[in-house]
Amino acid sequence: MLFLNAKLNWKTIPFTSLSNLSPDDACGLYLNYLELENHLFLPIFDQIKDQQAIAVIEDLFPTKKIIPILGTEPSKDTGIINCLSWNIIKQEPK
Repeated sequence: MLFLNAKLNWKTIPFTSLSNLSPDDACGLYLNYLELENHLFLPIFDQIKDQQAIAVIEDLFPTKKIIPILGTEPSKDTGIINCLSWNIIKQEPK
């Protein structure tokens, strides 16, 4: 679909939060992926929409290896893969 003012093409990525028990539960939020140079770690949630999300992401990032990661538990506390990666500290070699 074309966003007319900005002339951008956009795709819909699945989202399902119907079974979430709290507003802080990010289960079903496939956009919280971690993108690296050659890989993309995509959260999945053992839901029907998982395969659809994987297919959309593979289409959007054809040169990346898509690695699905079960994100159900971390998603219950407001964050998934991208949020978890913010805590990684780069250590210089000794």
